[in-house]
Amino acid sequence: MESELIYSKEALEAKATFYNKDFAIYVEGKDDILFWNTICGYAGVKNYHIEDVGGDPIKDYQKIILENQNTDFIVACDLNFDDFKSNRITSKRIVTTYGHSIENTMYYMIEKIDHVVKQYSKTIKSSVIEITEAIFELCKKLYKLIVYDVANDLFDKSVSMLSNSCSKYLLVEHSYQLCDKKIDATVNKFRHLFTVDELKYCEKHIKKSKKEIWFYIRGHFLTTWLYKLIKTLSETRSGVKVDITYDAIYSAFIDCKKNQKDMRQLIKNMKIATNDIY
Repeated sequence: MESELIYSKEALEAKATFYNKDFAIYVEGKDDILFWNTICGYAGVKNYHIEDVGGDPIKDYQKIILENQNTDFIVACDLNFDDFKSNRITSKRIVTTYGHSIENTMYYMIEKIDHVVKQYSKTIKSSVIEITEAIFELCKKLYKLIVYDVANDLFDKSVSMLSNSCSKYLLVEHSYQLCDKKIDATVNKFRHLFTVDELKYCEKHIKKSKKEIWFYIRGHFLTTWLYKLIKTLSETRSGVKVDITYDAIYSAFIDCKKNQKDMRQLIKNMKIATNDIY
């Protein structure tokens, strides 16, 4: 009975009325609220209630929108690998991230990463070249794994290809550089579970996409890798141990730049979603 109340169209629409707002925006988790609130600010969206639903239940909220033409609420969530699904059903009132997760957009700022490294290392020396090269190498080395990770999701293989942490693929623990042998070991371990056609399908659509490989890397993996990158560069610059937390990284990057191409797409889609309600 309780779940029926939570996931009813009327109950979800009533949230906005309760808070004296025009409509509600539902997001996946607590870390998502500030991100989508930033998008709404850039999009000029006003008088809305925003709250997280605790992760997976967001799928139920999406389902309600897809089954009802005139829901007075918006769902803002991770795209994951849904843009590769041929049977994907969409709605103007479901706004998804440009990349796999919010982190792909949050961290897509070389100058910002450089600024954070300067702060932690207490130096003014630029790390832009090192950061640019590190991102290029990351995407290059992960390409094969990402093909398998997309196939794993699309064809329900239920194996761990690209995990939520970069640690298992690092050359050494206190570094951000990935090890080709460790990546190949994971691919070889699970290769037999995938057909040639499944892998070709995924690789074909990845190559057809206009998005950089960066945007197909899982968000939590990116967070752990960026942590390693900032910590390594900061300690190399300063010559001393640097203490960094994941919360500090989140705080440093949550304020995304409006002129990023992925941000422009999100802002546009949020405007479309709100206009569809009004």
